[in-house]
Amino acid sequence: MKPVRFDVSPPPDLSLVPRHPGVYMFRDREGEILYVGKARDLRRRLSSYVSTGARPWGKAAVMLKRASTFEYILTDTEKEALILEAVLIKENAPRYNTRLRDDKAYPFLCIETDREFPRIGIKRRRSPGGDYFGPYPSAGSAREALRFVAATFGLRTCKDSSMRNRDRACIRYQMHRCSAPCTGAISKGDYMQRVEEARLFLMGRAGSLLSRLRQEMERAAGNLEFERAAGLRDRIRAVQNVLEGQEILYAGKGAWDVVALHRQGMRAVASVTRVREGTVIGQGTYRLDTQVEEADPAVMSIFLRHYYMSAPIPGKVLVSVEPEEGDLLAQWMSELAHRRVKIDVPRRGRKHRLLCMGIESARKVLENPDALDEAWEATRPLLREILGRESDIRRVECVDISTIQGEASVGSIVCFLDGRPWKKGYRHYNVRTVSGVDDYGMMREVLRRRLASAGKGGGLPDLIVVDGGPGQLGVATRVVDEAGLSTRLSLASIAKDASGEGEKIYLPGRKRPLVFQRHHPVLLFFQRVRDEAHRFGITFHRKKRGKAGLRTVLAGIPGVGAKREQALLLHFGSLSRVRGASVEEIARVRGIPRTLAETIHRYLHGQGA
Repeated sequence: MKPVRFDVSPPPDLSLVPRHPGVYMFRDREGEILYVGKARDLRRRLSSYVSTGARPWGKAAVMLKRASTFEYILTDTEKEALILEAVLIKENAPRYNTRLRDDKAYPFLCIETDREFPRIGIKRRRSPGGDYFGPYPSAGSAREALRFVAATFGLRTCKDSSMRNRDRACIRYQMHRCSAPCTGAISKGDYMQRVEEARLFLMGRAGSLLSRLRQEMERAAGNLEFERAAGLRDRIRAVQNVLEGQEILYAGKGAWDVVALHRQGMRAVASVTRVREGTVIGQGTYRLDTQVEEADPAVMSIFLRHYYMSAPIPGKVLVSVEPEEGDLLAQWMSELAHRRVKIDVPRRGRKHRLLCMGIESARKVLENPDALDEAWEATRPLLREILGRESDIRRVECVDISTIQGEASVGSIVCFLDGRPWKKGYRHYNVRTVSGVDDYGMMREVLRRRLASAGKGGGLPDLIVVDGGPGQLGVATRVVDEAGLSTRLSLASIAKDASGEGEKIYLPGRKRPLVFQRHHPVLLFFQRVRDEAHRFGITFHRKKRGKAGLRTVLAGIPGVGAKREQALLLHFGSLSRVRGASVEEIARVRGIPRTLAETIHRYLHGQGA
């Protein structure tokens, strides 16, 4: 059906759009597709974008600023809309759709079956005339699999032109890595048998393969074909060596994939663990776009659609989170696989443990230094836009005050450089000029001392984050103004969620706070620096309170200074042991005369300490 097109601005009359399943697309002025979506009710979905009063957020808002027109295509069913959406995203790679990063480029192993002697190689796009296995998460893993399979089963990797023009076997034959069909060293029947063995191995049917190889080996030995039997023995050993490093989950048949999703903010990674005949035969991790705004069920649905557009579909797919429109997705996958496919969320047992392993693998991918740098590069421009800064943001500091009823109060500052904690910029401040409960006064003192240190080599941050609401931000703003630095550094505060609306960001000169969705990268970054400031401050505050608690009694005894107090605690190990010691035992401590020992003993017991 031909698409029906509307202009985005001014808002069109959406009463002309039917309440029917279909696919919609937004295009820019040049006609490039910016976004593809599907809907059960096209009118309702499109009204959330372009009707008067609609306020899209995040990528949708940015996309609409660039969009010039939108169009829709009706489908008979919602399932058809699901399929058409996946095809259009795959073909056009719209900029604002969440998708597998470089999902068109994941490598496969391909056995090219449309040749007299099938060739095995690596391909990145499917085409007729071959059996495909994968996808592999990287070219390196695909090359490793290719080397093993080609050498173990003696399959050729050379081009057809090279094979036709060869009159003697190449070095791969001499190294026992190819069966040399080019020179007639192997019959077509035997070569096709090896192709079938390689196919069984790549399909994960190792049990069937080993059983088949053992039978052939026994038959060859019975026929006195000892050289052929030795070759079969070597292939059996090679397959067994691979299987020794794989986990056997259960005895039985069946094929399932375990798909686990892990995300941090707007970054998401999915891991796929392939299980065949009870054995884990491989695992790969796949990144999605940096800016993933959808909820986890929608992200899982997006990943499954992209991944299984090209990957073999097993009978069961175990997922860490129920995908959006799971029943519809299972129907679509069943049609692709030509058999029933079940999507399930295991809650316990070995399958659940596999999911946990997959989540951990995905988490490690997101937490490596390259991924952290990538997340900061995505967050930094958003942060600059929110703060209204023209200059770059590299150094961010967060201030935290730790106190209990005004006792042992400390200020702490943590520093992040290019999105990572920079421990050289961490500072502690013992509050000196404020007594009692006065959070604003403590904040004022700590900030003044921090800014004063800038002239002594401490440097200035680009942004200071304050833990608290408008009151704390107001104090920080006045301190920065007093120091004459309001044009050089930015300020913001993050307030805890008190009413279920989510945590809020306050900016100077703005009455209303900024309220972000929970996965917004700026909010997550603010939470990260705030939580690190809490951790750093509380650790120091506990240590200080502990020392103060030990000194409350000993420091009040006449004649006991800091050195004698330390000598007593080191000798006895704790205040309770000092209290339980006799006069003679106290007098044995170096630097404590007998008369002072009597005073200490009398003081501790006389006060009931």
